[in-house]
Amino acid sequence: MPLPADLLEAISSTGGGRVALVIGAGCSSEEPTGLPLSREVSREIHRMLVAGGILDHGECADPDDLSVVTDAVFNKTHSQREVVERFLGRYDLKVATSNRGYKIAAALLCEGVIATVVTLNFDLALSTALAELGAGGVVAVVERPEDLPRQRAINVYYLHRNANAADPELWVLRTASLTTEWRDCWEAIIATRVLAAPVVVFAGLGTPVSVLVESTKLLRRALPDTTSLYQADPGEREHSRFAAELEIDAVNYIQLGWGDLMEQLADRVTVEQIAGVRVAVTRKVNEDGIAN
Repeated sequence: MPLPADLLEAISSTGGGRVALVIGAGCSSEEPTGLPLSREVSREIHRMLVAGGILDHGECADPDDLSVVTDAVFNKTHSQREVVERFLGRYDLKVATSNRGYKIAAALLCEGVIATVVTLNFDLALSTALAELGAGGVVAVVERPEDLPRQRAINVYYLHRNANAADPELWVLRTASLTTEWRDCWEAIIATRVLAAPVVVFAGLGTPVSVLVESTKLLRRALPDTTSLYQADPGEREHSRFAAELEIDAVNYIQLGWGDLMEQLADRVTVEQIAGVRVAVTRKVNEDGIAN
């Protein structure tokens, strides 16, 4: 599927920084990252919780929704530690391999083409891609609200925390936690700094579990009216709850997977960079009188 002309123009604009990304679990499901979507994670963690005697059969109203599973555990134990520890123990979140989409996103961040990435994931695949490029001096990684003073011109934000969070209670798995964190920490800066780019793309959002749906709604409401908003996912728009919540019309819905989306954006950037090199070389040849 070809990308919209406005998005291609924004990604290749002189000076860069006109595009921001919001990414979800669908980005980490692509190989070689290969992490399952939230529904599969939720079912497996629920199975382990029941097998381990933390929850009884029927105590969770919706085992397919990780937020509902976490609420059930929290209501019973006054903690979400049992969920987080099983999440970390079952899946390789800290050592997740970066896929081509993450590698390209890291490169475009280093180039300043993309201004911001907000990730709703707990895995560190994007951070791994940035480390592979040695991007530490260019891109700031904000893993928690306390890291906000370390922001640079180009940033990656883990809106729900990530696998590096030492305290399991700090993971944003429950909508109640999200509401508090949003009100106290994120809301004031999302529109003015985090998603201030004129074009915002929501990509690979994955399974519409409660906390993810609520996150997209909060982010959508924080965006200025002048923002051009797109969603990229491999499924059909009519079947996407995220598209409904984001009010994405057919023109602004891009039916592409994460890697394919990033590859097309990178191709457009490459074309523009090659054109710039040709102009510079021609100028240098003419200035110095170099023979063909």
